[in-house]
Amino acid sequence: MIKVSDLIFITFSLLGFFLICCSFILSALNRKRYDEICILYKEKHGSLPEAITLFKDSDKNMLNILYFNYGYAVKRQFIMMPILSNKNSIHMPDVDKEFIRGLPKHLIRPFLIEHYLAIIGAILIVVGLALMKIIHHINL
Repeated sequence: MIKVSDLIFITFSLLGFFLICCSFILSALNRKRYDEICILYKEKHGSLPEAITLFKDSDKNMLNILYFNYGYAVKRQFIMMPILSNKNSIHMPDVDKEFIRGLPKHLIRPFLIEHYLAIIGAILIVVGLALMKIIHHINL
């Protein structure tokens, strides 16, 4: 029979894993919105920041996973840094923060949801792992 303490650990861990999976799915769905934001940025400023141009298609080249992960992080910072902290990314000091902050909500909201799902999922997994250690230590 499963103990209540094990059930709590499993619930936290599975919920965290589920939220992170949802974040990955939303990330794939956000590619179209990201391309739309890039088009709008190019129309207003003439060109994209160099870091964005360099990593624009990094998610299409899955051969080099480090390049993919770093490229995806740079692409997300292009949108998330101005929204969350009103600062530019260290990779793109010349980004128009007001342009990014002024984008329509239907373009920005899915990126925020993806961001917060990943954070909450990671926290739940850490809490689940901490509970596992505590449960193992006190032998409930």
